[in-house]
Amino acid sequence: MGILKKILYKLAGTSEELQQLYAEKGPCNEYVDACIAFQKNPSPFDTILNADLLISVERYDEAEELLDSVKINSVFSDDDIKGMGNFVLMNLYIHTGRREAAGELLRKHAKFHDIYFQSPVRKRYAPCYYDLAADILSYEGNENAAMSFLARMQECERQKPNQFAVLSRITYVRILRHLGKEEWREEYAAVKSYIEDYTGYTKLWQKEYNLKLLEEAVR
Repeated sequence: MGILKKILYKLAGTSEELQQLYAEKGPCNEYVDACIAFQKNPSPFDTILNADLLISVERYDEAEELLDSVKINSVFSDDDIKGMGNFVLMNLYIHTGRREAAGELLRKHAKFHDIYFQSPVRKRYAPCYYDLAADILSYEGNENAAMSFLARMQECERQKPNQFAVLSRITYVRILRHLGKEEWREEYAAVKSYIEDYTGYTKLWQKEYNLKLLEEAVR
């Protein structure tokens, strides 16, 4: 690998080896461990992202330990620490049965998050935030608010028309399930067929990963 490519990977906080591992195996324990080990002196923001990686492979205790080490809502914390930190905290709370705490955090910082996730630098994370908000609100029975966040997800997908648009459909299944609407079963079957029949995957693990996300949506 050329020196320029090495420099570019370093600036992006990754390496050719990490990129290859992700391409081959996707978000798995081996990849998460390699990402964390690659960072010799992680910043608070890196620590938050590492916690999110740990949540993705269900290592919740380790994720919480990392989040506890960052002063997410200190008056001295910058916007990235607050925005991504609260997002990852809410994600952790959902996965560890603390939905009331997740809802409180969502409402407390709602105006800030709406602005933060529309910033050019962090807009790529917006669909994940909208998904999380729709999850919290639909579980609480707030259909209108949940559907509003779903609409924002769909708008993000329309801005990338050639992208495999399945995440908002998985979110919709979860919303229906939380609200106790029986049509979730029909929508679940339709989305599952869509994932299984899609032929444009660029990585071998993507189909199984999307099916896993769908199954998690109806647990």
